[in-house]
Amino acid sequence: KLKETQEQLIQSGKMAAMGQLAAGISHELNQPLTGIKGFTQAILMDLDESSPIREDLRKIEQQAERMEKIIKNIRLFAKKAEFKLEPMDINQPIEDSFMLLNQQLKLHNIKVERRLKPNLPRIRGDANQLQQVFLNLITNARDAIDILNRASGGTITVTTDLDKDKQNIKVIFSDTGCGIKKEELSNIFNPFYTTKSPGGGIGLGLSICYRIIQDHKATIEADSKVGQGTTFTLTFP
Repeated sequence: KLKETQEQLIQSGKMAAMGQLAAGISHELNQPLTGIKGFTQAILMDLDESSPIREDLRKIEQQAERMEKIIKNIRLFAKKAEFKLEPMDINQPIEDSFMLLNQQLKLHNIKVERRLKPNLPRIRGDANQLQQVFLNLITNARDAIDILNRASGGTITVTTDLDKDKQNIKVIFSDTGCGIKKEELSNIFNPFYTTKSPGGGIGLGLSICYRIIQDHKATIEADSKVGQGTTFTLTFP
């Protein structure tokens, strides 16, 4: 058990180092990307309006802007910052998380259904830390769907709305993955507890999510059926 714990702590340290590495890499990528976008815009300015390649250049410009947003998100996520609660739109860190994982989910044949209610009242939250929660929930859902190895893939559904009393905001993440056994469900938020196979995870993700949600004076609950999927319900004041 001691050896296992030591290995898990080493892995946790590696993850922290990866955060620093991600920040450095994103900075290096940003410079050539700025050049690509700048030269594309310069060519567009000099190009005749009727040129057949204008549309191709606009696509390059749009993709460069998309990459800029992704790099910005990686830098913000990797940045070590003080916990700071500020008025925010709960939908934004959800959208940012899916943007980072969008291509990966497509490769895994996973469909995403967003049911994000617009113009919800703002919560007091730390966008960076909440993004960490949502990234973890999405990657866990991806892994749970992959375990079933279905040709049809699977679906991740995220819903945001007010609760019945209109006093709190509900964020509901559902997947069509393998599910979690009833006897394991009560332990999933415990540190170093994992239902994944060896090498599949170190069991820190959901315990960190639980702490972050508590820091927001919010709650997180899980419901699951083996072979059908798992639903996480987050309630924010």
